[in-house]
Order: sequence, then C-alpha cells, then structure tokens
Amino acid sequence: MREQSIHSIEKALIGGLYLKASVYFDHHKELHVGLFSNDKTLKLFNELKRIRESNRKPEIISLSDKLSIPSEFITDCTKEWRSKPTEYIDALQSNFLKDQLSGIHSNAAMEIESGTDPIEATENASKQANEIIGTNLNEDCGIKAACLEAMDEIQEAKNNKGVVGISTGTEDLDDMIGGFCKGDQVVLAARPGMGKTTLAANWLIEVAKQDIPVMFFSLEMTKARFMQVLAAIISGVSTKKMRNGDITAKEDGLIQDAFDWLYQKPIYISTSSRTIDQIIGSARYYARKHNVKVFFYDYIQIFKGGEKGWNTTYRIVDYSQRLKAFANDYKVSNVVLCQVNRSVDRDGNNLKPNLAHIKDSGSIEQDATAVLMMYLPEPKENPNLFQIILRKNRFGDKSSLMRLWVKRKFIMTDQLPTNEESTPF
Repeated sequence: MREQSIHSIEKALIGGLYLKASVYFDHHKELHVGLFSNDKTLKLFNELKRIRESNRKPEIISLSDKLSIPSEFITDCTKEWRSKPTEYIDALQSNFLKDQLSGIHSNAAMEIESGTDPIEATENASKQANEIIGTNLNEDCGIKAACLEAMDEIQEAKNNKGVVGISTGTEDLDDMIGGFCKGDQVVLAARPGMGKTTLAANWLIEVAKQDIPVMFFSLEMTKARFMQVLAAIISGVSTKKMRNGDITAKEDGLIQDAFDWLYQKPIYISTSSRTIDQIIGSARYYARKHNVKVFFYDYIQIFKGGEKGWNTTYRIVDYSQRLKAFANDYKVSNVVLCQVNRSVDRDGNNLKPNLAHIKDSGSIEQDATAVLMMYLPEPKENPNLFQIILRKNRFGDKSSLMRLWVKRKFIMTDQLPTNEESTPF
C-alpha cells in the first residue's frame, strides 16, 4: 500500500509538470531525482525538466517515443494531478529521507555489531544524516543563473538605497555592511559580559519587525531567560525587575504588550541544540520548513562536537566553516557571536580589540564577511557608551559606530533622551 501510494504521488507530480510550466518554475529548487523511485517517473522527470528549462511545450506522443514509455502511462499521470504540488513534493521528500535515514541506521547497527564503538558509530550516522538532509541535489551551476542572481542583488541594492540584505534596523550599520545578506557570515565579537547577546537580540527584534523569519541558538540561556531579554528590550523594564518581581502595574502592562507582540512574530529559539551537528541539522530544517532567513549563534566557542583528538582550534575551524557552508547553500545570513581573549584587559590597559584577539581561532575571521567588535572607550566614566568597530568588511570600508545602552536598547549617541535611566545590558 505504501509503495502504491508513493507511486501514485510520483505520477501526480509528473502530471503537474506536464500540464503546467508553473509547477516546475515555482518549485524547481525542491525538485530532484531522489524524489522518484519508479523508473518511468524518473525518466519523465528528467525529460520534462529539460523541456521546461528550454521553454518548450511537452507532448505525450513525443515523450512516449523518446523514452519508450506507453502513452497511456503518461495520460494516467495527468489524470492523477490534483493541483497540490507542495503536498506532493513534501510527501516524496519525506519518503526519500526516510529511505536514506533507514539505510544509515542499518549501517550503524551493523558497525556496532562488528565491534565499532557505539558512540563513534552514532556520531558517524549523525554526520551522514545531516549531509543527506542538507544536500543540494538540484543546484543550477550555469552562468545564466549566476548572472541573474547577481543582477537581482544589484537591483535590490538600487531599490533599497544600498541595502542588499535584510536591514539591521540601524541605517549607518546597513550602509557599512549592506544589511544581513544571503550567504554572509557576520561575526560579533566582544569580551565576556559586554553585551553581545543583548546587541544580537536587538538585531533579532529588528528583523522580526520586518516579519522576516529569524532564529536564535542560545547555548547559555534558557528560553524563558532569553524571552525576558527580548521583552526587556521592547518594554524598557529591566530583566532584574522581572526576576525579582519588583514591577509596577504600568510595567506589568508594558511587559504583557511586549510578549503579545513577540507572540505574533516569526521568531524561533533553540536552547537544546549543543553539538555542531545538532545546530546545523536544526538550522537546515527551519530554513527549509519555516523559511528562516537570519540565524544567530550564541556563541561559537561553546559549541560541542567534532572529530576525536581535535584540539579547540581545530574544532572552531570546523564549526566556522560548516556554518559558512550552510549560509551559502541555503542563501541565509549567519550572525555568529564569539569571545575575544582577555589579553585586551591585561594590566588594565583596556586595549581596542582587533582580529588577532578573537579567541581560539583565526578561521572565524577568515570565514566572515564582516567582523564587528564591541569596545568600551570609557568603562569607568561612562559604562553605557560603547563602540562597534568594523574590523573586517569584505565588500566595503572599515569604520566604527558609537552607541549608548538605554534600557537594553542601543541608540545613537546624539539621541539620548533627557532624564532617561541608562541601564547597562
């Protein structure tokens, strides 16, 4: 019954590809040969793909003669079509993944039976599963597609006054890095306790304001604590007051309004993904199923996983390169938080951080499109004043911005409200 059902769905999708050019062009990124287990539907898919890409119209007799497939079979495919391409593709993709993952599971069981360490066998299986889930089986490598993509970016920048990607919510930062762009990996680095998470949370809120799906991986906070940070930014009520329960009726209303706003936004939060395989696997799933466009990772030096025997530097190289590959493959933007080493504070010098201060690895900088570093120029006199230093910018000039923390929001230094309580992150 299962095979008959899948076979019927394959025929229905072939019928749609035959009857409507839009079925192919609207879904070509999700279509691949792995969806078709039947020899006839596989042959028809490959031929219909060629026909649609050359802007020709398919004909049953021509297909039948060329592929040696009975015309009655092709006619049956068109009769199976019910205008549900997304449902058909999801069902076939699910079937494809189940078959592939079942094979991986069987191989892992055989390895364990033959004496392989169970943990090693499980880790190998996890890597193979993530490779299958993330494989791009239908990448268009032709120059035409590349030219069209480049022209689209240029036109987008023209229409949005230089912002190619998703706005950060800060005009001068958008001018510097072009927003959060497809395939980019933006690194935000700072000493511990300076407010990396709060700054990233501000950016997440700005993305959510545009109703663009966004995801935050937190390896340090529970979901409840991170939601309190978001609510504090929106409401202006400090997380300290929330934790102590020391809030007025007015503040209670502001907090409720903040959560009501957050509840409506396409924000996804993961606090259980710990290993690089779990993080990449989850990110792929949410990029594919929920169309998430911007991913935040807090923070890379505490990821787990990697090959046995690797030191911390090798592990960080692996994490950074895999995150960058994910951003490229799925055309999403990564914002990777990381720590700088404590040498910037040595002997009380309060040195401005540079790329060499990024903790544990130079690969983080190499894989990044832009590296932003936080610095407190007057830590004692004005602990709320901080500087964002752009140490690397692959597609533009290096510069810096001055900001102030005001109730967890970061604002322009010339926009400080009068009689406003300034509260560090």
